[in-house]
Amino acid sequence: MRKNRIKSVTAIAMTLCLTGLMWGCGVQNNTEPSPEEAELLFMADARRETILNSPTEILAEGTSYFVAADGDDGNSGRSEEAPWATLDKVNSADLQPGDCVFFRRGDVWRGSPLIAQEGVVYSAYGDGPKPGIYGSPENGAHPSKWSLMEGTDNIWVFYKDIMDCGDIVLDGSMDLADKAPVWWSGRHYVKHISGNSYDSLMQKPDFDPAKDMQNLQYFNDIDYSDLGSQHPIFVYQHADRTGKLYLRCDEGNPGEIYDSVEFCCDPNEGCVVTLNYGHGSVIDNLAILYGGHAIEARGARLVQNCEVGYMGAMTHTFIEGETIYSGDGINHTTDMITQNNYVHHCFNGGIAAGELSHDGDPEAESAEDIQGNSEIRGNLLEYTCGITLLNWEEQPSLLRMFKNITIEDNYVMYSSPAGNPAQRNKANDVIGALVFTGSDNPLPCANENLVIKDNVLYLSQGSLIISGMPEEYYPVYSGNTYVQYDDGIFAYWRFKDGTFGQVLARRAGDAEAFVRNELGDERGIVLQAKR
Repeated sequence: MRKNRIKSVTAIAMTLCLTGLMWGCGVQNNTEPSPEEAELLFMADARRETILNSPTEILAEGTSYFVAADGDDGNSGRSEEAPWATLDKVNSADLQPGDCVFFRRGDVWRGSPLIAQEGVVYSAYGDGPKPGIYGSPENGAHPSKWSLMEGTDNIWVFYKDIMDCGDIVLDGSMDLADKAPVWWSGRHYVKHISGNSYDSLMQKPDFDPAKDMQNLQYFNDIDYSDLGSQHPIFVYQHADRTGKLYLRCDEGNPGEIYDSVEFCCDPNEGCVVTLNYGHGSVIDNLAILYGGHAIEARGARLVQNCEVGYMGAMTHTFIEGETIYSGDGINHTTDMITQNNYVHHCFNGGIAAGELSHDGDPEAESAEDIQGNSEIRGNLLEYTCGITLLNWEEQPSLLRMFKNITIEDNYVMYSSPAGNPAQRNKANDVIGALVFTGSDNPLPCANENLVIKDNVLYLSQGSLIISGMPEEYYPVYSGNTYVQYDDGIFAYWRFKDGTFGQVLARRAGDAEAFVRNELGDERGIVLQAKR
């Protein structure tokens, strides 16, 4: 992810005043599903179970190494009886293309990134749940880790300073502690409310954890004053900084109430697992949880059979009157297969590719950036902005485009905005099961041979599909199943005549006509659901 741009995936899924993830809120269908929907839900549940319980079928071409939580970095690592112990050892080992590193199932590694090496495969061995790579530095569920802020009876202070965390996941569920809405002036934090101007925010008093937080909101008091007060202030490059964490919990000590308190933190400037330096590397059968971004995969060959979840809401940028947050699941790249992964509860894109653009960079204006020759297939995505291809070009550019990408047989369920859906703001306009754009107002992206077939797109709090592609760059849609609320938005679209518009799903014929006439999906199935 480019850290020096304001326009990025972060700006799509989170702008202005969203106060936290509230994953899944207001998205799931609460009415009795139709028989057709029930069948889709049954198949989605079956796929989730299949992925979560997928066996290891990787065979090493080179040397096999083993890692266990109770191992020893002084061991050879070359057998299950003599495993290594830490990610630091794995990252620093002199691995060769074709080697395999197997992590023991049921074990967890925390607070350090996994940095893939060229041509190396990373997978699992043994029995039980997938081995966990967690961005969260520790489980905060112990009474001794929390104490009351002086003068309060419900503001709890964590026992040590901690990195900026995107959210706090309670008991491994959709129960969260959300970030309090704050904005950094360059000198102090202030309470950030939608619609505040830069000038008004600069005049506000300091944010007060004792007065300015609601129940199950938290505040990271991290000092960025040395970065200056000229906005925008990019803080994402400083993820290693720590500060005091305040959590409002009206029920009492959170360490007593919850069995699991996990912090969504970035151990490596933006991701829990990075394949940026591991050209041709493979990630298989890992559980990558509780981070900012899960997998940054610019050099990957294959990511498969993984669980990726609870990613995001890391602070990225403070701009004039606006706080930008971020968090993707799998960042897809060129010459890569992403298959059979369960991706859930990610702040931005579940599977995201692109951020193409060199606007404002004269030296790179003629540079080619073609992404593609890749496949996204067999995945299940839930409670996230689904599959995204992001292109920031102001006009279609053959230098910067997507080419030869197949998106096939994915279930994209309950695509949801990154904040409270009751807060209607422009960020919600770019939440969809499929997003092909680079802005709140879809840009005219170019592509070649983009095929979208046999997917299930099921319910979106925003639109099912968002695209700025002109007609000559339309993808090929074939055999997809489209399910949207009868009072929802089916698509936010650049039509063949060049105009933008919303296709509302409240009349079934409108969505049906759109699928046949605009998408050209003659085999597509169109269904409606009630909230």
